[in-house]
Amino acid sequence: MHAGVAVGGVKSEQARADGANLSEAQLGGAELFRADLRDAALRRADLGAANLRSAEVHGADFQGARMQTTILRETNLDGVDLSGVDLSTTLLPKGYKRNAAGA
Repeated sequence: MHAGVAVGGVKSEQARADGANLSEAQLGGAELFRADLRDAALRRADLGAANLRSAEVHGADFQGARMQTTILRETNLDGVDLSGVDLSTTLLPKGYKRNAAGA
């Protein structure tokens, strides 16, 4: 996959996209339960209503991504760049606290 790709509505448990460039990808509504997105570039991607529950996202770059109602429950967000992301309607892991750097 490459920047700008449209794959909204995809249903793929345990998908592998580690290290992929998914910047500006249209992933709204995608079912990415337990997906491997480690070190993936998802800058400005549309992940609205996507399910990333239990996904591996360490090192992923979500800067400026659209994540309205995105499901991140049971997802470890340590080492993830969420700079410029509005998380007000995102379903976050229990106890998640955004740090000063935006992660």
